[in-house]
Amino acid sequence: MTVLITPHRFADLEPERTTLEPLGVEVVAAADAEELARLAPAAQALLVTSFVTVGRDLVERLGSCRAIVRYGIGVNEVDVEAATSAGIPVGNVPDASVHEVADHAVMLALAALRRLPEVAAGVAAGSWDLSPMRGTRRLSTLRAGILGLGRIGQAVASRLEAFGMEVAAYDPYVQESRHPLLALEELLRRSDVVSIHLPLTDETAGLLSDERLALLPHGAVLVNVARGGILDEAALARRLESGELWGAGLDVFEQEPLPAGHPLRRAPHVVMTPHAAWYSVESGRDLQWRAAEQAARALRGERLDPVVNPAVYGP
Repeated sequence: MTVLITPHRFADLEPERTTLEPLGVEVVAAADAEELARLAPAAQALLVTSFVTVGRDLVERLGSCRAIVRYGIGVNEVDVEAATSAGIPVGNVPDASVHEVADHAVMLALAALRRLPEVAAGVAAGSWDLSPMRGTRRLSTLRAGILGLGRIGQAVASRLEAFGMEVAAYDPYVQESRHPLLALEELLRRSDVVSIHLPLTDETAGLLSDERLALLPHGAVLVNVARGGILDEAALARRLESGELWGAGLDVFEQEPLPAGHPLRRAPHVVMTPHAAWYSVESGRDLQWRAAEQAARALRGERLDPVVNPAVYGP
């Protein structure tokens, strides 16, 4: 049996080999998209990083595949509908980096609120100037809005509350919460800090449009560690340029890496990181171990846990 791994940047594949080789499995990592397509027909399981898209064409080549497993929470890289049509269960690893992503979101929020990049660059250049921070507000006077109350959204809410912020949330799939649940437009109007923790779906694509960004209070900060396609990036850049927004902290973008001519590269008061919120030594290893165990379940004839498309298992 073969477990195929899409192109990756892991230091090694020890967790995958330790978990899978005792089952008589050969672990093979594809070097590029061409090799991935060539090896796909022999794969009994496919482990997917964020560096490749598993579209319908590739899914249809997976004739022997018992599972597609995504390293991480989001499965946007996988054509789940095609996998379901092919009878292939899709799994993910939803909790390996909850703390890292929540910490990173708060770090981006604080860096934007305190104008950290500007003042740090000034000191490095020999300046001793507080003027970039003029207008900075006390954290405990701010109201935060959390878009999406999953594991990460709840963790961010708790962290922001520790700074004294009043927290409310928007999540159409949550009925009860210790935080006030508001309609999206109401939440945007009242929030000095908005942090996005929604999956990218047909419902959420473009959710934060130019019109909705206009609802944010003057001087608000927007943080996105979810998916870039949820917000209108060009509109965000314009509102940063105009001074309507105090700042933004972004770890994800609609196109990654961020193109050279993208307007956010020229926008002021934006802190950007390269889709790195998930990373720590511990979370990286956890992702590998848990993804490998998902593949092992499938190869042992067991149900994936969790599974994104449970319909493949029947009623």
